[in-house]
Amino acid sequence: MNKLWKRILAMTLVFGLTASSICFKTENDAAWAAEPDLTDGLVGYWTFEGETESDRLASKASVSNVTAVKTGDGVTLNGLGEGDSNGTISFQGSNSSYLTLNLVNAGMGLTSSNAFTLGAWIKYQTMTGDNTSVFHQDGTGSGRAILTIGSNGKYGTYLDASNRYCSQTVQRQKWHHIMLSVDAADVSPRKVRFYLDGVLTNEETLTGSLVDGSGNIRVGAHRDHAANSAVNGTMDEIRYYNKVIDASAVKAIYDLHSEGMETQEVRERLQTWIERAEALHADGTDEAAANLRQAIQRAEAIKNNASAQIMEIEEVITQLQEAVQAYEAGMPITIEVDTSNEIRNIPSAMFGINHRYHNYGYGTWDRENNKINDAFDALTKEANFGSVRYPGGTVSNLFTWKDTIGEERTTTIAGNNFYSNAGEQPVDPAFGVDEAMKWIYDDLNAEAIFVYGLGRGNPEDAADLVEYLNAPNDGSNPNGGTDWARVRAENGHEEPYGVVRFELGNEFSDTGQNYWMSGLSENNKGVVDLYIEGDRMTISGQTSYYQTNNKVAKKGDWRASASLSDGNPNEERYVYYLPVVQDTAEVFVAGTKWEVVDSLAGKGAENVCTFDYQTGKITFGDGTNGNIPARGAQITCNYKTDQAGFVDYYEAMKEVDPNIELYSGIYDGHQNSFIDKMHQKGYDDKYDGVIIHPYSKSVTGYGDSLVKAKNYSNQIATYKNKMHTVTNDDSKKVAVSEFGILSVSPASNYQTSLGHAIYIANHMIDCVNAGAAYQNKHCLVDTTAGSDNLGAWQQCVIQCHEGSEGNQYVSTPSARLFSLFNQMTGNHQVSETVVGNDVFTGSGNTAVNNINVYSTTDDDGNTYVMVVNNKEESAASVALSIKDRNLTGQKIQVWSLASENVTDMNTLAEPDKITVEKTEVTAEEGSFVYTLAPHAVYSFKIPEEKPIDAGEIVETGSQEGGMVTGIPDQAMPGDVVTVTAEPEEGYEFAGWFIKGSEEMLSADKNYTFTVTPGQTLQARFAKKTFQVKVTAQTGGSASSSVSQAPYQTSVTVTASLQAGYEFAGWYEGNKLVSKEIRYTFSLQKDTELTAKFTKKPSEQETITKPEAPKGLKAKKAKKGIQLSWKKTNGADGYVIYRSYKKKKGYKKIAEIKKGGTKKYLDKKAKKGKTAYYKIKSYKNSSGKKVLSGTFSKVVSKKR
Repeated sequence: MNKLWKRILAMTLVFGLTASSICFKTENDAAWAAEPDLTDGLVGYWTFEGETESDRLASKASVSNVTAVKTGDGVTLNGLGEGDSNGTISFQGSNSSYLTLNLVNAGMGLTSSNAFTLGAWIKYQTMTGDNTSVFHQDGTGSGRAILTIGSNGKYGTYLDASNRYCSQTVQRQKWHHIMLSVDAADVSPRKVRFYLDGVLTNEETLTGSLVDGSGNIRVGAHRDHAANSAVNGTMDEIRYYNKVIDASAVKAIYDLHSEGMETQEVRERLQTWIERAEALHADGTDEAAANLRQAIQRAEAIKNNASAQIMEIEEVITQLQEAVQAYEAGMPITIEVDTSNEIRNIPSAMFGINHRYHNYGYGTWDRENNKINDAFDALTKEANFGSVRYPGGTVSNLFTWKDTIGEERTTTIAGNNFYSNAGEQPVDPAFGVDEAMKWIYDDLNAEAIFVYGLGRGNPEDAADLVEYLNAPNDGSNPNGGTDWARVRAENGHEEPYGVVRFELGNEFSDTGQNYWMSGLSENNKGVVDLYIEGDRMTISGQTSYYQTNNKVAKKGDWRASASLSDGNPNEERYVYYLPVVQDTAEVFVAGTKWEVVDSLAGKGAENVCTFDYQTGKITFGDGTNGNIPARGAQITCNYKTDQAGFVDYYEAMKEVDPNIELYSGIYDGHQNSFIDKMHQKGYDDKYDGVIIHPYSKSVTGYGDSLVKAKNYSNQIATYKNKMHTVTNDDSKKVAVSEFGILSVSPASNYQTSLGHAIYIANHMIDCVNAGAAYQNKHCLVDTTAGSDNLGAWQQCVIQCHEGSEGNQYVSTPSARLFSLFNQMTGNHQVSETVVGNDVFTGSGNTAVNNINVYSTTDDDGNTYVMVVNNKEESAASVALSIKDRNLTGQKIQVWSLASENVTDMNTLAEPDKITVEKTEVTAEEGSFVYTLAPHAVYSFKIPEEKPIDAGEIVETGSQEGGMVTGIPDQAMPGDVVTVTAEPEEGYEFAGWFIKGSEEMLSADKNYTFTVTPGQTLQARFAKKTFQVKVTAQTGGSASSSVSQAPYQTSVTVTASLQAGYEFAGWYEGNKLVSKEIRYTFSLQKDTELTAKFTKKPSEQETITKPEAPKGLKAKKAKKGIQLSWKKTNGADGYVIYRSYKKKKGYKKIAEIKKGGTKKYLDKKAKKGKTAYYKIKSYKNSSGKKVLSGTFSKVVSKKR
């Protein structure tokens, strides 16, 4: 922190005060004298300035021997060793690290009686604890919190053993000045005053006594630091006065530094944005990168300008923010899922809801038709909850399950009457065990999480419950006595329900939920020991919250009014807790003890009553046989009761069904002690896990809610590690059976908004990542008419709007969210690697990243990736890929929950303002790039990677004109394949295409490509085009129907005759192909035809045949048989014939086309054979050969 301005302002103030006292003797003297002396009573003053650690920890006040000592690594003197003599002190939230202000050595220690003022400038990174000690009386024996900070941003004090709060709140990550002054003990009334940012906010009267600590003050942590949260933030300018300073002095201290603090805050934000921008390494040539580099340069310049004004800095910050966001928009966060790395199996019960049985399931049980309301049922099925917790939370503690089964239910159940003076109306158990279980298992296809009523139960009853729910109806009757499986079958459910998970009590032992624990333990046990092992308890009028435990009740009615006499004969009342120890009951009417007798018969007008030790029933007389208590008289009963503990329940219930899981339902704050004590008592094997209820209270906004969600989800790992360390058993589980935003500050309906759904999404992802066994959001449904004594209705995910024409239901964004978690995630969690995911808000272990990711697969091989974009104002681009898999062409299902504003909500007027959008997109590359809307939840389903058959790789059907070779029988998506196109005769290759597309991929016959789902390669062929040419010899002309045409085109050629000629035929070269004047043929190649004609016989000239050749000789030659003859006059050529018999079998073997040739070598004559030869001469006439009328003589020669 740059403190030059502090010195200047301080010097100015000192100079002004000095000058006024020396130079001015006017009427303004009184005004100057009123200026406060900020050193008067100043015992300790820490600015944390200096060159060394000792300098920085030294007090700047004038009192000697006042020092500060730093303990632990979680306290840092900022700027030390960096060449900066200015500084602040930071606390990292470590409860074992703190600062001690040593006042005792100077004789100035803080006592219970002296007045004092204490304050500092403080900026919190997080505010997570309910009452985190900022300043605390030091000492091991005693000492209380001087100043606390709550998660709601409110300061408080616990000096007189009562929480007194500042009326205003502070913001996280913003500097605020706080001062607290306390009157001396001799001031009446003694008061504490809170000053926030120089202004007195409120003062509170201290009614209790203060205590003495060591006299020193601990900063940043509770004196019992191990069990309490610690400060996570930065402090400066700590001042301690041994007097009460007035409001003007506090204002002067604030004014001394307020402007500088504002400047510092702005400069700190500037530095944060510079660091974030530089971390992007924008070295590209694109416009966004260039703009970002320029914005960084401007930011660096103004950072180095010490005289820059706040407005100038703010403008540069805005420009830098916009440049960063523009650049980040083009940089997707990469998510690579490794489906081969399975982290854990996810039970189907993981993402569930808490539902309460009373008030007819909060308006969801149709009493007239004895079924779940149809409209509500449809909304519940849409959410597809994996589990439903029943019979609820607090109300479960007094739930007597046997009163809720069967046809005859004349007995009501005592509702929870511990949270209000009036209590709660007795509950009609219409929505009982079977109604709930049938709905959960048979209709919703979900699982039940059963909370056993530990407030009124016993191990035998709990074991009966397990038998009723889980035993087969085969007469096995595992718990003996009544065959509860048979009773279940008689009640309409033959098959067992199969409940696996049981919680023993809800937040048991907490204020208002301690029931029989409010009595006196015979063995002086604390609540944790009582919960574990139980004890004999004396119930004699102890008060817990609004309940006095020895008051009596009517059957199923525990309201205070039920303990008053009706003044009627034969009145019956019941004690709260069973079993009652024999002969310990003492009944009082209006404070007078009435005698407990065995029978009222003949007792006359005596103050007597009977007591049934089995049922706890008290019966009074009718005026003749015992007196009638006066109308309105208070009836109480003192007695002793033997209450069992967790271990007794565990053994009894497991005896019936060893496969169930039993969780400790003691109040969260005692679970650590429960784990330790179970270990100490040798009961490590007597519990399966623990329950926590991490509610966020006094949430101040969207970002604050996410930080608190992160903080509470961290508790899962804390408890799992605790159990592993203590028991060395990794199988023990932590379950979250209630959670959510409990309250917001200021009060609003924020819990019904999309913002709460984002909170839930982060909470559930973080908890499942931390290893949660299951999670139940509180609560499924509530009526909106107003809050009851069990919490604000806004926590529900489905709203019940009651009306004269029936109930109407609204599914909130939170309910819609569950459809993503329960329909678009798998049952095997797998790992993912996320790169480029910056922190959105928070820090340290409560840092909330821009996106939160949850990756799973299912048994069918589908992959699911859920992504939450936490950024409130900005979209986020993600590049999603699966390791060793190419997603190109893959069709991906996308479900999303989004809306324009984080505060948007569904209402009766707009019940579907926020719904789950369902689309399908196709990945264009190996990874899938998608843009997420701000404050939104997405889930992507990527189908199983299956082998692709040959016909889907390349079209393999009969293709006109050719075929494809090289096609594999099957290939996986992403495989590289090379194929070859082979055209048929008359065809040529026209290119490679994707089936259904006209865009050519390649013209090469050999083509290498990547196999892509949904893209079938196709080879296309085209008919060749051939030329057709016709000519005609003398005697006519020729024509063709076409001069060129594709392969197999039908072509017609026509010959036309001249007078005196006749058609001799169509010739292709010398080959006669047709004698038809009009000749039609199928075009197979380039074709040249000649039409030939001859003169008609009557007009032909007389042709003289040539003479036969003479002088024919044959002789054996080296390479065959050499023939020779004499030239025949007028001959144009010769035809040679050969036979291996002299008189027959002659075949033409050669034609000599020149009349002057007189020899021929027969190379093909058979060796060893005698060959016979004869020849004819010929002459050409009108295109014909005219042969000699006779052969030459026959000659022979053996080869």
